[in-house]
Amino acid sequence: MRAGDRACERLFANVDGLVAGHDVDDPGAYRIPDFPYLRTDRFLASFRDEVRGGPRLAAWVGRLADRDRQGRRYELANLPRGARAGLPDDIGARLDGCRARLVERDLVSPARRRLLRRNARAPDEVSLWKRVLGIYPISSLFVSFRIKSLQYDLMQGHRAPLSRLRVEGRLRHWGRLPAGDDMAHVDVPWPVDALGIPRPDGRRLEALFRRHAPLWEVDERDANDRATISMPGRSMV
Repeated sequence: MRAGDRACERLFANVDGLVAGHDVDDPGAYRIPDFPYLRTDRFLASFRDEVRGGPRLAAWVGRLADRDRQGRRYELANLPRGARAGLPDDIGARLDGCRARLVERDLVSPARRRLLRRNARAPDEVSLWKRVLGIYPISSLFVSFRIKSLQYDLMQGHRAPLSRLRVEGRLRHWGRLPAGDDMAHVDVPWPVDALGIPRPDGRRLEALFRRHAPLWEVDERDANDRATISMPGRSMV
């Protein structure tokens, strides 16, 4: 192993130790054993038996690297000030550089590629012994009944005409922003990566948001309702 690779692995290990010690792990993705610079989730883990090499493998590993990059950004931001003070000011850039270096190393190693596909699993969050003993099936009967009851109550409120709803404050209309000229970009075929996953740019995401943003009737009873109404990206009608 090259000295630079060892230094990068030590850097990841040091940061992971700080994150674990201060309990600021990002729960949005799962760390991959033996690959501290990559993370997965259930969606990405579902591709692990389909990526043997070539562009599909590169696209998959790129997304695993993005998940780690995103998770570390949150973790570094959540570290206490004293703990963060012990890290270089450019720690994010250093981690990015090391991640790219180690990914490049592993992509050319058949053994490392096989190990990555084997380890890139999302852990099962359902307890096996509870499943075997039937606790989940039994409890699900009571939970399902309660959920259906709550759904019925909520739907009754949503289905009722506005004129029949009780208004305790001032009724305000919360609508979407004007669509603008960018709506034409939504219906144009989207670019996809080698895995077939769409890669929308920011403009398309904003256009989708504008098209599908809901229309709300808000009973403004106090300052909390006014704060909600004035969120960025929304306009009052």
